[in-house]
Order: sequence, then C-alpha cells, then structure tokens
Amino acid sequence: MQSTKAARGTLYLTVQQLIQYLAAFIFYAGLARFITQTEVGLWSILTASTAVFTTLTLLGLPVATQKYVSENYGRGDLSLAASISRLSFTIVALSTLPTLTAALLLSSSLSTLIPGGAEYAIPFILILSASAILNFTALYGAGMLGLGMCLEVAVQNLAFILISKASGLALAYRGYGLSAHLVKTLYLPFYSTLVELSEMVEVQVKEVDPQGRISIPIEWRKNWKSRKLVLVRRGDRIEVVPVEPTLPSNLFDSIRISEKVDFADPHSLKRALFELQEH
Repeated sequence: MQSTKAARGTLYLTVQQLIQYLAAFIFYAGLARFITQTEVGLWSILTASTAVFTTLTLLGLPVATQKYVSENYGRGDLSLAASISRLSFTIVALSTLPTLTAALLLSSSLSTLIPGGAEYAIPFILILSASAILNFTALYGAGMLGLGMCLEVAVQNLAFILISKASGLALAYRGYGLSAHLVKTLYLPFYSTLVELSEMVEVQVKEVDPQGRISIPIEWRKNWKSRKLVLVRRGDRIEVVPVEPTLPSNLFDSIRISEKVDFADPHSLKRALFELQEH
C-alpha cells in the first residue's frame, strides 16, 4: 500500500516537473521577443536578487523539514512531526523577517548601484517581499510533501505555473516590460498562501479505548449540525465526516406522482412509487 502511494506521488511530481519545464521554455522564449536588452539585464538582476535572498534566509530547511516530518509521520509520531514543522517555521521567521527589513531599508541605495535601476526600486521591494512570503510557502509545501500530500502540491504548483506565466507573457506582449516579471513573481506567494491556508491540516494524537472509542475535540464539533458521523475507510486510514441533516423543506416537490393515483388505495400508491423508481 505504501509503495503504491509513493509511486503515485512520484508520478504526480514528475508530471508537474515536465509541465513546469515546458511552460518555462515557452515563457522565456516568448518573453525575449517582447522586452528590450536593458530590461533583460534588469530582469536577470531581479531574479538573482530573489535567489540570493532565498538562499541566505531559507537555510535549506524545506529539505530537512520534509525528511524529518516524513520519518516521524511514518512512525506514527505526529507530535514530533508537528514540533519539527513549528521549529522550522520559527527559524525561517527569525532569518527572513530581519533580512527583509534590512533589505527594504537599504533598497533605495542598493537600486542605485545598478545602471538604470533607480526607477525600479519599487519592483525591487515588491519582489523581495514576495520572496519572503515564498520562504514560508516553500516550507509549508515541504511539510505537505512530508505528509504524503503529493497530489495537492502538484495541483497547486501547476495552477500557479500556468496562470502566472500566461499572465506574465500577456503583459510582456502588451508592452508592460518588467511588470510581466513582477506579476509573475508576486502571483505565487499570494496564491500559494491562500491555497495552503485553505488546505491547512490540524493534527491531534488520540488514544482509542478498548471499546474502540475516541474523543473528538469540542472545537472541531461546535460547527457540526448533527451528532451522526460517517466513517470512511481508505486503505490504512479512517476518515470521520459529520452528516449534514436534510431539512424537511428540502423534500417539498422533490417527487411528482401522477394525478391518477388513488391515495386511498395502498396498491395504487405502491405501483406509482415503483414507476418512479424505474424511471
């Protein structure tokens, strides 16, 4: 079961990588036709700035986080996996936020070091801010991969890749120059943050008593509209889903029976119901 899941996850990520490289090839080949040589140079500098910022502040923690979260998740120690994730986020926050603050304070001076770069101080600030957000989304994505959520990560990345590169290429074609790079770069952190927040998983470790019972936290149950649950078994996992009650008003006019039915005759009503079932 685990080997099959790992194979599927590898397939999802491989397909994502293939589409990503193809989209990048089309994007950069098309972009080179729509911007000037000066903008190409500034583009390269802005891209290099994000790479340097990420390297200095991310500290390679996504790889380590994915490894140790996956190991402890496989052993069933969810508490340790969660603590590793929290520690990684704390370290990245302590390295990213002060570095971003210093870069923003010095941005006006740094931009003047590049010929013609003074007018791009605002894009420089925005791209560094996007890089800071990307640090956290990259770390969160590593945690998702550690939990085996390969499909979710692949779908999220593909949506960003296709939408951001298409919008960036369209802006470049319309003559917006570096705005294309700015939009493409800014789209990822905000999109990824929204998606990952929507998929945020809260984990608690519970013991099953001899009768097979567990206690569900009241915070999780307070918005349930019913006390009934559906248990869904998927391989070695069990999903608990609350049952949404059906309001009586939702049943009004839900079926239509011929006017020829004699409601005083149970056999006539039964035949009419069988006819509905056949249709």
